Amino acid sequence: DQELTSELQQHGYMNVILVGQCTMSLLKKKISFMYPRVPQLIEYALKTDDRPIILCEYAHAMGNSVGNLEEYWKTIRKYKRLQGGFIWDWSDQGLKEQTKDGKTYYTFGGDYGDKPNDYNFNINGIIFPDRTPHPAYYQVKKCYQHIRVKALNLVAGRFELKNDFFFTDLDEICNLHYKVSPDHLPGAEWKRYESPLNCKPQTSQLLVLDLDLKNQQAACYGNSIVLSFTLKNDYAWAPKGHEIAFMEFFAPIYKRALPLQLRDTAAKFEFSEFESNLVSIDVGKGNMLNMAPKFSIFRPSTDNEVGGQYFHTYIDHELKLGQSPTKGNYSTSSSNSLNIINTSARLDAKAGSLTAAMSYHVHIRDNFFVMNNRVITQGEVPEYIQRVGFDFVLKPGFDNVIWYGRGPFENYPDRKTATPIGIYCKDVKDMFVPYIFPQETGNFTDVKWTCVFSKSRKDALLFVSTNEKRGMNFTARKINPEDLQKATHTSELKWSQETYLQIDHAVMGVGGDDAWMDFSVWPKYRVQGNPVKPHKW
Repeated sequence: DQELTSELQQHGYMNVILVGQCTMSLLKKKISFMYPRVPQLIEYALKTDDRPIILCEYAHAMGNSVGNLEEYWKTIRKYKRLQGGFIWDWSDQGLKEQTKDGKTYYTFGGDYGDKPNDYNFNINGIIFPDRTPHPAYYQVKKCYQHIRVKALNLVAGRFELKNDFFFTDLDEICNLHYKVSPDHLPGAEWKRYESPLNCKPQTSQLLVLDLDLKNQQAACYGNSIVLSFTLKNDYAWAPKGHEIAFMEFFAPIYKRALPLQLRDTAAKFEFSEFESNLVSIDVGKGNMLNMAPKFSIFRPSTDNEVGGQYFHTYIDHELKLGQSPTKGNYSTSSSNSLNIINTSARLDAKAGSLTAAMSYHVHIRDNFFVMNNRVITQGEVPEYIQRVGFDFVLKPGFDNVIWYGRGPFENYPDRKTATPIGIYCKDVKDMFVPYIFPQETGNFTDVKWTCVFSKSRKDALLFVSTNEKRGMNFTARKINPEDLQKATHTSELKWSQETYLQIDHAVMGVGGDDAWMDFSVWPKYRVQGNPVKPHKW
């Protein structure tokens, strides 16, 4: 037993639990450790050892987290020795309380004068204490699904179907339905796959679907193909018709067309040389903006950013949420149908700066503008930044959002495969996720366009990404982001009549490997701070 213990303890990144002779006996047949990063997991999987590896804890689900889970499961499925793991934790461990004015909220360590305490460290589940799911819950379901499909030839409708169940034939448990949606528009008819699936456990087979893509008329972007596998019968754990797996594919056509042009609206765009910025958008009912758009690299911090010490990189560079950029240059030029306004704004750090050079191309006849941006860094700035984009504060009444992108719940670059691309519509208040310890929430990624509008639908502001493949990100809230950063309980948050809107070229992921070692957002999901890539919308 001492030999086994020494072998496990020599890997400094492993925290091995050894409890009694039963566990030690089990460890002779299996290996279990906590929170390895994927490269370390691969390293150990390749060692000359035939014992299976099970992660007794991984994917620390504290707050807005569980990014990178897709990468873990690509690795687990690739190496036979890797057998999965246990996410820490299932449920947020908070206690329900009420304020004097009747607001319900949850408490955690230290709220009752208890010392020592773990503060909010036990608020780390994929469901809330009342058992309602976090958005991350659905990402876990997506990564854990036992059915996988790979596109071989979309036009011909040819796919490879993989059954990851160990003891169940797919035809015993589920039905397959599929649909084709031009430009993800709603109303597409589901078709049932009538042939038996007959895919045996741990095998693959060819799947051919009648997609008829050549006759589908996509107006702008292409055709979405969605496959849905649902239960044939009732089970103790789920009813008949419950979806156990889905896959989404996209056949792009990339026609260049805007989904909407404001041709019949007398739109007025006002720029101020004094503000060096766009200060008003008016379609006949007054200025839609309560504040000029502000170049920003900030968002409220997540638990992973605080615990992984990333938050301190901003502090070290003397950058903070709510910081207003310094006004820069301003120049204009015009023709019969086009005005070009060039402006800039600078965020100053302790020993450097980030300058956004903005060019507004205002198409007078069609009443819209294209905003091109380039961020220039000088001196010392953070290697990675939380986001790069603009903050808008819209006047009261802009309470609804419709968008073409991933949904229906929040998603991030490293936690998005559970959110299919589509056209979604929500009340801004419903886009907020009430994490027990307030933090960043409400981002939507891979967005082609988004429109914020009033209940009467007479006032609307449309943003369209000109990056056809990547899209943009947006967040809409009724809570000031600075209040989210300062609050420690949801009872402290105040709802606003204004809408706080972020339109971003890029945002950082949320991470999730753990919440205490090196920052857990993978490099490919970070936003590079120096240099920042050009972007436009």
